[in-house]
Parts: sequence; structure tokens; C-alpha cells
Amino acid sequence: MSKYIPEEIEEFLTELSPERQDEIWAGLVAKNLRISLDQSKEEIRQIRALPLEEVYAGIKTNGSPRSPKSSIVLREESPRIEAATHLLASISMVVIPSNYRRYHYREYKTIFTPDGSRGPRPLLVSMTNIASLLGRGTGAGVEFYRYNIARMYGGIDHLLTDMLLTASNPELWKDRGIEFSSYDIKKGLYLPEKPDLQLVKALAVIEADGHLRRGRLRIIGRPSDTSQYKALIPNIMERSFNLVQDGPHKKWLPSSRKRLYKAPELRYSSKGLSSYLEWIGFPATEEQTRGFGFNRMIQEFNPYKLEVFLKHFLPFAPIIIYPREAYFSVIHRSKLKLKGLQEFLVDFLGLSPDMRIGQPSGDYYQLLIPPRPMEQLYHDSFFNLSPPFKTRVRARLETLSTQLYVQH
Repeated sequence: MSKYIPEEIEEFLTELSPERQDEIWAGLVAKNLRISLDQSKEEIRQIRALPLEEVYAGIKTNGSPRSPKSSIVLREESPRIEAATHLLASISMVVIPSNYRRYHYREYKTIFTPDGSRGPRPLLVSMTNIASLLGRGTGAGVEFYRYNIARMYGGIDHLLTDMLLTASNPELWKDRGIEFSSYDIKKGLYLPEKPDLQLVKALAVIEADGHLRRGRLRIIGRPSDTSQYKALIPNIMERSFNLVQDGPHKKWLPSSRKRLYKAPELRYSSKGLSSYLEWIGFPATEEQTRGFGFNRMIQEFNPYKLEVFLKHFLPFAPIIIYPREAYFSVIHRSKLKLKGLQEFLVDFLGLSPDMRIGQPSGDYYQLLIPPRPMEQLYHDSFFNLSPPFKTRVRARLETLSTQLYVQH
């Protein structure tokens, strides 16, 4: 059961008989809570025995503190729905495979767990799954619970946020025009209000290799960095935004020899994350990149955060090592971004100002970095996060040093 991705669980369950649905839920609860199958069935039976509605009386106060006007208000709640939601949130472990076809999987790579780095991720909480768990997993049953959740809580998104079962913080960003989708809330998307170190690292990776397209963040790297894209970068993104990637992907890209090679690619489908990145000044599409520099949040980093940012940006930035040139080239469509990088390296790190921005080659500008500042970056551990690239930088620096020695 845990091998199905969230959208497919619902469709899969609706195709089964109620008896078979009960067996699947009992098995899933037993496996994830590490209890026996009999205990699992009893847990579900007790939830189904709870009342569907209860009315709570509360006091609503209006007026000034000296002469308050109080009135009794009634609020409906559903112990049954809340208990089912709690149970679904606690077992929301889903395995995302690599190289999968519908319902047929070979290899499992990525795991969604209910406890993310920033808080809960109630992936399995949906109207269909609530109805199925409560024994009414048909179209009429789904609509029955949908009506009750909408009437009592305002919808399933409000139910999850009110019960603190998701790490998502949509209320904090609502006034800033950033909207969370229902799937964002189930995935536990968390947007940091202040740039802590986890966000600094994530923005560095996004600025180095990322772009937005149709509400999806795509981060594409070098083939030599495939191992980092399997572990390091997903971990950075999860610690910052509480998100797990959509699934492992590889993108075919043309090489300089007009051949195709496999590049590692991470995808994050999130309306809230895309809106947030646009809000801080990240281009909404790849085509708009040319008119954007580093976003305003990055430009306001203190020296320590800027150093952390560069140590996560430079290892994955598009830096080309030419075998016949005495310099290293950072390429980008945005001349503004390359100027910003040059200022960071010279003003904050104190590197030699000899580097310059060359004429565009096709769609790309180049920031040309001579060997001496590149050697300083190497010795100051700015390439450590990508061992394959660090090795190439060291080999090229040694070659240039030998050539310089021979010339003298």
C-alpha cells in the first residue's frame, strides 16, 4: 500500500470493494504505527464508533474591557472526522520510486514521512481517504464528509491548519499575495519568514541551477553531480521548505559535441513555493532570467550568511573549465547576476578585481575569473560540496601552474 503516490492512492481505493479497502487501511495503520493487525482494526473500529457531530458552547465577548457584552455561541465539531484525520496524518508515509510506470515499480528512492524537518506532512489526509477510512469510500460518502468538513471547519485545509497537523503557514503569507494550494498544505510546505541558514543554503542552490516553469521549480545540474542531487540537495531543500521532490528525474541536454547526456534534475511542484520565489525577486520563467540579478533578500545578507550562500552556490554554478584558456568562466543569461557575483567576490571576499565580464556567447554572458582568485576560492573550501568539480578545479590549477613555471 505504501508504494502508491498520494494522488494514485485515492483512485486506487475507489476501484476496490469496501471490504478490501478496510483490509488495506488496517494493514497500513498496523505497518506504520508498528502495532498488530488486530490492534489496527480495533483502532479503526473505535474511530467509526465516535459521534459524527458534537456541539460546543463558547462565550463570545464584544464591547470594551470595562463593559463587555457576552453571548453564548455554538460551534459544531466532529470527533469522528478529527480522529480519522489524526490517524491519517500519523501514517502518511509514502514511497516515491524511480523509473516507475503506473502501479508497477522497480526501485524505491524517495520517502515522504509524516514528520518533516519543519513539521508535520499529512500527505494522506484527503476527503476520499477520510471517507474510505470511515467506511464510506463511495462518491456519496465522499460528498457526505465533504459537506460536513466544509460546514464545520471551512474545508480540509482549515481543518489541517486548525488542528496543527501540517507545518504549512499559509496565514502568515496570505496578506503578501502568496497562496498555498491544498497539496502544499498536505505536503507541509513551510515558508520561512526570516532567512535562517537553511533558507540561505536553499536559495544558493536555486540561484545556481534552478528556474521556474508553470508553477514548478526545476533544478538541473551537471552529470558529475548526480550523487549530490540524490542526497545533498534534496536534503537542503527539505530542511528549508519541508518539501520532498516530486520524484527522481533525468533530463537529456545537448553537450558541446552535439550529443545528448543525462543531467540530474529535481522537480518541486508547489504553488506556494513558486509564488514565494517570485515575491522575493526570482524570475517567473526561464525566459525572464536575463533581466534579473540576485534577489533582494540575498543582497541584504550579512557577511557570514553571504559566505554560506557562496559556498553552496559556487559548487553548483555553471562554471566552465576551458582546457586551452588561462581562466575559468561562469556563464549565465543574466549580466546583472554576473555583476552581482563579481561584487560579492571582490567586495566581501576580497578577491582580486582582475575578473571581468566578457562578451556574450550566444544567449550567455561570461564572468572570466583568472587562476589566482580561483585558487583562493579553492583553498578557502568554496567548492567542497561538489567533490567531482573540486577535483577538476584542482587539476586545472595545477596544469596552469606547471605551464607558468615552464614559461619562466
